[in-house]
Amino acid sequence: MITEAIEKVLSLGKTREFEHDENLYIDRANGRAVSRLKAPEQHAPDHLKTHTLDSIKGYLESNDIPYDPDALFLHVQDYDTVNLFGHLDPKNDNIRFNYLTALLEGGKFSFGHWIQLEDFIIALQSMFVPDEQIDALIDMLGNLANEQIVENKDDGFSQSIQIKTGIHTKSQVKIKNPLTLRPYRTFREVEQPASQVIFRLNNRNGMACSLHIADGGKWKLEAMHNIAEYLRKAVDIPVIA
Repeated sequence: MITEAIEKVLSLGKTREFEHDENLYIDRANGRAVSRLKAPEQHAPDHLKTHTLDSIKGYLESNDIPYDPDALFLHVQDYDTVNLFGHLDPKNDNIRFNYLTALLEGGKFSFGHWIQLEDFIIALQSMFVPDEQIDALIDMLGNLANEQIVENKDDGFSQSIQIKTGIHTKSQVKIKNPLTLRPYRTFREVEQPASQVIFRLNNRNGMACSLHIADGGKWKLEAMHNIAEYLRKAVDIPVIA
């Protein structure tokens, strides 16, 4: 009786392999813990992470891709993320491998926050596509940096600012909203989408400025469209956006 019990316990610790429907399985507990053994090509490869759209093209043109390029497609997940996927594999539990992700990196302008005037001017110069509206805004704010605001009227649509420029001289500056600006916020290889933004300025605790997005997020759809069009011209695999 004791010998039979010991043999039973030992048998539970044994494993066996068997084949079924062209798949290899392993049984670790007499039918109570059966799992399929996967071939090397059924294990997910190392997930490559990059930060540009051009890196996707370079990867697809490399000579060491161990899978069929015809089974690949690109998914523009968002304005700052693109994934390279394989198709579903019925022989691999319908798993879809993600081979590469291009994720945008770099500083972005902080919309909706008050920023001190000098820092705000620097941000306009470094985080926006130069154009006439940006140049005019920077020029106006650069003059404010060395002057004194004596009156600031804000009706929600425009701000009328009276500036003391000398002992007896005052000048009037009117800023109309919304402005149309193009901040850097998607991959640099594509055109940066424009947005309508609301500009605000106050001098309660030192001169500070803020910008507020006023397009309801439409710019994100335009950015995704621009990315998809760029990739369709750059690579020979399907692009989904």
